[in-house]
Amino acid sequence: MTIPRHAVTVPISIPYHDCDPLGVVWHGRYFKYFELARTELMRSIQLDVGDVRKMGYAMYLVDSHCRWMKALRYGDEVLCTAWFTGKEPHFRIAFDLRNQDGIRCSRATMIFAITTGGGRLLSELPPEFREKLPHDR
Repeated sequence: MTIPRHAVTVPISIPYHDCDPLGVVWHGRYFKYFELARTELMRSIQLDVGDVRKMGYAMYLVDSHCRWMKALRYGDEVLCTAWFTGKEPHFRIAFDLRNQDGIRCSRATMIFAITTGGGRLLSELPPEFREKLPHDR
């Protein structure tokens, strides 16, 4: 797997409150880690939530897929990497989550749709988005 130059990697230390009594991370928490990386990715191109709102748009998660390969545990130090994989008609983000040994623990993809501030779904990305999204996919 080749990760593009625009990718953003976020270090995460697994807290106990994300785990079950045996110290294993609950599967739903992985999406929290993906969201941390997604936020940094969007900030890196000035398309964070506040930026999108100022432009008069909103964005919504419309599809997600996750594959779990190795359980994360309390105290693990992980790296979550996010990058864009597509941009029409909605933008797509891929994720790679690895533990401190470099072993992939999960991978995921998410698709986000853009709407007007009033909630009308747009059939294509607005030009303001298209020009900010990287071209090195």
